[in-house]
Amino acid sequence: MRLIMARHGETQENIDEIMQGQTPGHLTKKGIAQAKRLARRFRKEDFDIIYSSDLLRCKDTLKEIRKHHPKTRVRYAKELRERGFGVFEGRAHQEIDAHLKRHNIRFGTWKPKGGESGAQKTRRVKRFLERMLREHANDKVLWVTHGGVIYSVLHSILGIKVRKNNLETKNTAVSIVELDTEGNHQVHLVNCVKHL
Repeated sequence: MRLIMARHGETQENIDEIMQGQTPGHLTKKGIAQAKRLARRFRKEDFDIIYSSDLLRCKDTLKEIRKHHPKTRVRYAKELRERGFGVFEGRAHQEIDAHLKRHNIRFGTWKPKGGESGAQKTRRVKRFLERMLREHANDKVLWVTHGGVIYSVLHSILGIKVRKNNLETKNTAVSIVELDTEGNHQVHLVNCVKHL
């Protein structure tokens, strides 16, 4: 399976440094422009199927891609949502950083009330990826998703050593991996934003 992953466009919450988690998120004008550029990048791709997070910021990014792929099947998947941050969703990053520091908690292992830990998010994504491999072993698949999901696939699931400056996936960044059921995975691209 050739898996192409793209993060959603910039949101107002990204600008305001608000923890979005599984809240909808609203694309800015810049985010819409990024989505249009991403769509142009993908216009000649021949996707067998497109999966998207069911959160608004991904759906709005996908709207632009669909203009070039109106006949490609689309499925919305809760499994492709960003990590859930429970009661901390909608709060400022500064407030969350202060909370973690005050309680000496690492972000990756932190499980906020009503949310999920980084490991729980990765297990969710891994189960979904395994299902994709069974259902789409010979397909070219596009995921429109979130930075945390892409990170889980690249780093935690495939074990790719992502350079520190590439850990944060930029808005509409594209990563491409080739996966097979035998575990012979190949990485073709990580967090590329040349379309911007």
